[in-house]
Amino acid sequence: MLLMSRPRARHGVGCFIAGVGGSVEDSIIGELIQERRWCPDCQLPTEARVHHCGTATVHVGGVRGMDNDAVNLCCTIAGAGIAAVLTVGKGSARTGSQSGTI
Repeated sequence: MLLMSRPRARHGVGCFIAGVGGSVEDSIIGELIQERRWCPDCQLPTEARVHHCGTATVHVGGVRGMDNDAVNLCCTIAGAGIAAVLTVGKGSARTGSQSGTI
């Protein structure tokens, strides 16, 4: 006996795939696009515009202004989009003849 109906299982699998997809996208965007900065005094990489030592950092790569928060926002939106595509497909919504059941 199945513990969950097929539409619910499809939604669960779709959400799992979306979560993994968002995580993979976070790694890719973080590596390729996220702003990278360098502290000239400490000789250390950082994400901050002012390092903890108080020195202004230098932009050395990525897109200016694309900090970790912006990357997380992009990946959350992408993961939600993947979930919507995978779970709101044909047959996943209730129809008029099934409106009394879940």
